[in-house]
Amino acid sequence: MRGTPGTQGPTKRTPVRAADGESTSTISGRVLRDWRWTHGYADLIESAGRCELCGHQPIRYKFEIENQKTKKHLWVGSECIKKFVPIFDERGVEIRGDRRKGAVLDRIVANSRTMARQDRAFEILDNLSRVDPRFQDWTWKGNWKHGFSARQLQLVAVSCKVNGIPFNSSDFRINTRKGWVRQQVRELLDWQYRQLRGALPAQRIEEYDQIFGI
Repeated sequence: MRGTPGTQGPTKRTPVRAADGESTSTISGRVLRDWRWTHGYADLIESAGRCELCGHQPIRYKFEIENQKTKKHLWVGSECIKKFVPIFDERGVEIRGDRRKGAVLDRIVANSRTMARQDRAFEILDNLSRVDPRFQDWTWKGNWKHGFSARQLQLVAVSCKVNGIPFNSSDFRINTRKGWVRQQVRELLDWQYRQLRGALPAQRIEEYDQIFGI
């Protein structure tokens, strides 16, 4: 089974060397012209993996490549993808340069993290909807992408505590683009701010940390 974007764990295919008879110490752009990124991607959650091309370890993010001639597969780290494996855009044009290729891989990782956060947040909202009718409204999930007000997220946090549901504010986002939401954050009690701090944009945390003396 070939890997798919965001899948966990390696393919069941037997890993092979970069090219039959080639040592990884002699890898070059020429050697890997027959290889392509399948768009298979795995987040191991922890840095516990090993690049099957160069042997580097530990790595957290693995990308699957396939030899177009032999159909053999490898799971490799992002640095080997950038340096040795061709990547093509949706028009079939090759993306050249470590920086541009790295940007593509960074987007894949970022999208995967976002989807993982959404899955965890939706699980919390589903659990709440079974015990608290206030969370049966579809808008709770509908608003996840755009973010909540501080009071809305505080309601989530409190209901989770009351019902024994694990809550992690970093799986949600407080939309601080709105002035009235920023004011709600300022009006939080110290313990409430600490509880919701992970949902704030990084550029806002320093500002609010000063207000709350953190």
